[in-house]
Amino acid sequence: MRNMTFDDLSCEEVFELNAVCDEWQNDAIKAQDADQQRKELKKEWEAIPETERPTWEQFKRGLKIKK
Repeated sequence: MRNMTFDDLSCEEVFELNAVCDEWQNDAIKAQDADQQRKELKKEWEAIPETERPTWEQFKRGLKIKK
């Protein structure tokens, strides 16, 4: 079996390949967005004075200041 190039693919195969690539790209973008949101949340958490800071798990669930 020889190596295939993009030019060797049928129209249906090109369509399927593009769909798979789009899925991979969308998944990568979602992962990158989630990572960025986590980093921003971590910065917000670290900005709270330690005496008032909830645990990281509490903060992620919405607790902003220790009671």
